[in-house]
Amino acid sequence: MTTWLRDHIGVVRLRQLIEDARHRLALVPLTFLFAGVVISQVTLLIDRQLDDESLPTFFETTVDSARAILGAIAGGLITAVTLLVSMVLVAVQLASGQLSPRTLRNWLGDRVLQRAVGVVLGTTVFCLLGLRSARQLGDDLSIVPSTTVLVGVVLAIVSLVYVVRAIDQVTTNLQIGTIAQRLTDDTIATIRSNGATRDAAPRRAPAAHRVPTASDEVPADAIVVEALDAGWVQQIDVDRMVEVSPPGSTVWVVVAHGGYAMSRSPLAWIVPGDDANENELVDDVRNCFALGPSRTMQQDVGFGIAQLTDIAVRALSPGVNDPQTARDLTMHLGEILREIWSNEPATDTVDEDGRVVHRVVATHEQLLRAGLDPIRHYGRHDPDVVRTLATMLATLRAEVVRLDLPGPVEPIDRWLEELDDLVDDDGWSPRSRREIAELLEA
Repeated sequence: MTTWLRDHIGVVRLRQLIEDARHRLALVPLTFLFAGVVISQVTLLIDRQLDDESLPTFFETTVDSARAILGAIAGGLITAVTLLVSMVLVAVQLASGQLSPRTLRNWLGDRVLQRAVGVVLGTTVFCLLGLRSARQLGDDLSIVPSTTVLVGVVLAIVSLVYVVRAIDQVTTNLQIGTIAQRLTDDTIATIRSNGATRDAAPRRAPAAHRVPTASDEVPADAIVVEALDAGWVQQIDVDRMVEVSPPGSTVWVVVAHGGYAMSRSPLAWIVPGDDANENELVDDVRNCFALGPSRTMQQDVGFGIAQLTDIAVRALSPGVNDPQTARDLTMHLGEILREIWSNEPATDTVDEDGRVVHRVVATHEQLLRAGLDPIRHYGRHDPDVVRTLATMLATLRAEVVRLDLPGPVEPIDRWLEELDDLVDDDGWSPRSRREIAELLEA
């Protein structure tokens, strides 16, 4: 099965489909809806097999009471599911307006909210189908869904619990500390899954669709692998690229995770080995890339950093004026940087059995600057923000030295020197100037 999926869909495409499904609100509720249909048919089948005289007292009901109970549950839960969807939309609007529009995928992919909507929707469908089956066929003949009513009551209670849990989840997720911690955990998980700080940003050029020329590393006779559609680079499967390349071939990857590739722009260049089918090789290498309408956290470490930085910069804007939030986000960025500094700098060349892949990698300094330069730019007038930046980086440097982490200390030292040069202390108190000067000199 795995081989079939790999051959017909591709590992990269399969991972992309799974990631898209995880962050869509409809998939889980539709699954619960289908489960509600199946369970209703099972309980109705049981009701047809049971004899009223053999039922316990608490099972017994009438057609009228069954209709009343199931109708009340269905009507109430329709209101509840409308409430839940409205809450999600309001939360998404608040997150987009007050935090960052790039955090919307996290809201729509929240499993608690998806399951809550699914349980309520599935129970509603269950009750509606049971309500349809409860009917009087004649003076002495009727279909009384006793088991269906009992199961419907139990599911209604479970649905109410899920509604309360969903409300609690929404209110908790709107707290900046919860959002920052979730983004931090997701980014660290991406770093660890990648195994190193790699491919998060271009090393030589800011544009993801940079086209090498003969004067660069790529030979003039190299074959181009073009993007069929425009989009953000979500995945690059280097291992698969090595596997599909014939012996003696060399591939130059010229895009990076989180970069934007325009339609018909180069993704890679290939110098094929002997007896290679060029058209087939181009298709195989192209299938090692996944492009989409937005950045994701599948392999893009820089996207997690960008989300935290976006929230911090917005908090420093005059319209929001919330430097405390920027300080909180700075400390969470420090946790991510510590994880980055725990990894060796990634190599930009993979060589296996004569198959060579040159890729774009990000240095530790690039990731540090991507996260902290915007905060320094917009927060250089605030002594508390500058103090937090200096404290966080001083702590990071001390941990790198104490634990002998593989990341270099030179980028940290350079950034602190620039902070000292660029800080705007006009209007600061002498005490603030003195405290920050001591931090930068330490």
